[in-house]
Order: sequence, then C-alpha cells, then structure tokens
Amino acid sequence: MRSLSERARGLTSVIDERRRALDQALAASADENVIANLEADGARLAEDLTALVAEEADLAALRGLAEALLAKSDRGGMRFAVELRAPFLDTGVIDFAARLPEVQRVRGLTTKVFLKHYARRYLPRDVVY
Repeated sequence: MRSLSERARGLTSVIDERRRALDQALAASADENVIANLEADGARLAEDLTALVAEEADLAALRGLAEALLAKSDRGGMRFAVELRAPFLDTGVIDFAARLPEVQRVRGLTTKVFLKHYARRYLPRDVVY
C-alpha cells in the first residue's frame, strides 16, 4: 500500500491535470456538460486530498508524535536551563481540537486552519502564515 504522502502527491498531480483540462475546455468553448463534469471531478479530488491530510494528522497523533516532541524538547531545554511549556498538549485543548470539523482543521494542504484564523485576531498576517 502506498504511503499517505505518495497518495497525496498522486491526487495533487491528478488535480493539476484536471485543472489543465478545464482550462483547455474553457478556451475551446467546450460543451457545458464537459466543463461541469470536470469541475465536479476536481472538487471531489480536492475533498479526497483534504481527507488524506487529515488522516495523516490523525496517524501522527496516534504514533505518539506529541510524546516524542516533548522528550526531545525537554532534553534541549534541560541542556540550556530553559523551562519549556507545551500549552497545545493540554487535554482540554486536544479534546477541543478533536471536536472541530475537518474543514476547520485542514483545508487542502493547509493545516491548523482554525488556529491560524484565530491567531489573525491578535497577530500580523506575516507572523501567522
């Protein structure tokens, strides 16, 4: 079975192909049904790609990414006598994030959609993105 990143790259290339086909159809004044089918196909592919990114994020969490990062950052902090905090690993924050709809967590290849949207209230755009 192909990895999630391989599947995402494959979907991305298919989306690009569909976009080129749609552009060609529009340039050639193609039948409206052909254009509508290409647009619908592209939308389905984009949804599939979003689901793959969300699946990858879920798998990373299951693999203990948080624990691994904590262990490494803890060692680094101890080395330089720095006290580190990990507020996003609080169980309340994790539970809240888990209840967010997928569209507020991942949009295409963009992750942390809700967090970035919320941060824009307080931080300049170039800091958030």
